[in-house]
Amino acid sequence: RTPEAFAAALADRDPATAALTDMANPRRVQRAWEVLEATGEGLAAWKARTPPPAVPLADAVPLALTPPRDWLYARCDLRFRQMLEDGVLDEVRAVGARDVPADAPGLAAVGAPELMAHVAGRLSLEEAVETAQRETRRYAKRQMTWIRNQMGAWRTLDPAAPDVLDRALQTTAEARADR
Repeated sequence: RTPEAFAAALADRDPATAALTDMANPRRVQRAWEVLEATGEGLAAWKARTPPPAVPLADAVPLALTPPRDWLYARCDLRFRQMLEDGVLDEVRAVGARDVPADAPGLAAVGAPELMAHVAGRLSLEEAVETAQRETRRYAKRQMTWIRNQMGAWRTLDPAAPDVLDRALQTTAEARADR
């Protein structure tokens, strides 16, 4: 089936979810389909049942932690190295031994394809780590872009700053005073 045909099948089966889904994005279409298949209920129905936030955004002081890129990337690299030290390669080997289909969603997780390729002998450990770290940094960059685009009105703080908690409290107090 082509991605277009798959999107059309979702639209036929669950028009409400299709109306809320970026139908040109195959991953979003696939996710919507998988939720429908797994639960018998579309994402639109689930979203309709989701209660409002406990604290309305208008009554909160929304803060977004947006670290400097070099700090964030260093943390991403460090975290990946920690995962290696904590035995992620053993987990990858265990998954590989279970004959999980290559297109299983979990195998698309950031870093998983590279580590699977290493375990299969297609990449050296160094190549796998370098590639996985690069992909992790790209994912972090996409998250920061999403925050900037979706939370533009939120106040941003640098979590690496030593006074971040003091600044959060000060920002909150100032916002409340402005109301």
